[in-house]
Amino acid sequence: MRGEIARLVVENLSRKTDEEIQVQIESKTRTHLDWIRANGSLFGRLFGLCAAFLRSAIPFELYAA
Repeated sequence: MRGEIARLVVENLSRKTDEEIQVQIESKTRTHLDWIRANGSLFGRLFGLCAAFLRSAIPFELYAA
């Protein structure tokens, strides 16, 4: 079964141009990449706020040395 699937994939890809393959991959991955970007932005902000809060909560003398 695995060999049959591989053969079908190779057949289907050989019928497409490089541009068609690129468009197909981008259309399938765009929403996932958008979510990764949004989550990265959200957690980056959260991490930055936590770091800023911790830095302001710790007396300067403890981390200046």
